Amino acid sequence: MNTARTTTREDTFPAPRDFTMDRQTLQQRVWERQMRQMDGLSRHVYLSKVARRRRPVRLSRWAKVGLAVLVGLLLLAALNVFAFSGGSALPVGLVAQASADGVVKSTPRHLWTRGITPFLYQVDAEWADVPYADGTIGTHGCGPTCLSMVYVQLTGQRDRDPVAMAAFSEESGYIDSGVTSWLLMSEGAARLGLASQELSASAEVMRAQLRAGNPIICSMGPGDFTTDGHFIVICGTDDQGRFVVRDPNSPERSQQVWDASRVLSQCRNLWSFSLGG
Repeated sequence: MNTARTTTREDTFPAPRDFTMDRQTLQQRVWERQMRQMDGLSRHVYLSKVARRRRPVRLSRWAKVGLAVLVGLLLLAALNVFAFSGGSALPVGLVAQASADGVVKSTPRHLWTRGITPFLYQVDAEWADVPYADGTIGTHGCGPTCLSMVYVQLTGQRDRDPVAMAAFSEESGYIDSGVTSWLLMSEGAARLGLASQELSASAEVMRAQLRAGNPIICSMGPGDFTTDGHFIVICGTDDQGRFVVRDPNSPERSQQVWDASRVLSQCRNLWSFSLGG
């Protein structure tokens, strides 16, 4: 009997299957098999663990956003000298002060703007040697310099710098015994379109004026600011009610806040200013 076996089509050994697959597909299939083998509670626990492992990635993104916000807030804080209740502050870097070599520079003219009291110094080299009264703006020009700061804050105009204000004071006759007359702060201010009000020596009255946006000029006697006579500007208060000062003769004193009682104890007269009607 012929036992030889004939080969048929069905007997052909099938070609080898390709069991290779990419890593992502393999992981996906393993995960799906694990899910099928778990009951509902186990699946919930497993998914919770996965979520916890992934959460730090989301938190790190939020942390980056939070860090960016924090940096922004710190930058904004650094750009302000104080948060004044009754006046505006100039950003650091725009605050005029004495440089390392002792040269005093005022707030640059292009930054003079309405609502902000610039730092103007009578001893600024730009105008310190300009003749005024019985001396120069550098020695006798505190009054015009103060009125110039107030004028800029209230009007936003740049046409009355200390030189122009000193010329206005002299031409209008607001010089008395070789120094600036108090009339510059009343009659002179009115001629410039400002309303001037003489105030009582009351800290609360002054704070009320400052809250209304009205800067104050004080005529000072001997003490912290002068050995004879001097004008300063008070442009705001800090959160403790202390006065923020613009001293036209001192960047150092202009960077401090001052107790109201200390200022008033040295004050001879004071005026608040607003835009005239």
